[in-house]
Amino acid sequence: MRRDMGKQLMTVITAEGFIYMFDLNDEDFVVSPLIVQPSLPNAKTMLFIDVDDDERPELVVGYSDRCVRLYKWEPGQPSEMTGRFVPVVRWELEGQVSRIVDGLW
Repeated sequence: MRRDMGKQLMTVITAEGFIYMFDLNDEDFVVSPLIVQPSLPNAKTMLFIDVDDDERPELVVGYSDRCVRLYKWEPGQPSEMTGRFVPVVRWELEGQVSRIVDGLW
């Protein structure tokens, strides 16, 4: 998933652990998911950020089990918006994750 795709996308993670990605560019305001992917349950917060400076934002998700996981987008067919989020790394924290923010200190 690249920033210059020209699409307005919305990503949702449900409490049951499904990742939905929607294309909000539909002129008829019919919003249907582009992808539906099972993931882990109990996500509390998420952020898209380019962690590795490859101009492709990674998905960072904080869970209620005190873990933060990083997912990379693995593209499918280049002619369509297909693909999946692949888990890359998992961090276990001492306390609960309440939010994830993007910023330099």
